[in-house]
Amino acid sequence: MPINGGPVEGLRFKGRVMPGGADWQTLSTTDGLSLLDARYTLQHEDGTIVGVVNKGVRRGPAEVMARLAAGERVDPSAYYFRASPVFEAPPGPHRWLSESTFVCVGKRWPDAVELEMWRVL
Repeated sequence: MPINGGPVEGLRFKGRVMPGGADWQTLSTTDGLSLLDARYTLQHEDGTIVGVVNKGVRRGPAEVMARLAAGERVDPSAYYFRASPVFEAPPGPHRWLSESTFVCVGKRWPDAVELEMWRVL
């Protein structure tokens, strides 16, 4: 699945997802499990480039996963979508991203994926 870009906004990072990333998915047709391996690049509004490797899991009842696969809008509470992003930031003001552990909750929409990320303290 291509990653085409989009906004990024948080308390300590504001910028955009750069086009050109991808999400490699291993899909199980028997139990609705998707193993996710997304790799993409962020650009902070100050120009700093940060790489991201985000591995996760999406699963749910077969009928819910079929609706997602068909491009339907599905309430995110109907399925499980969690991941653990790892950031590759250069030395400087955004290095904290590489020095921290993060978790995220995903929402899959018909035309986009939305991720909410939290730094584990």
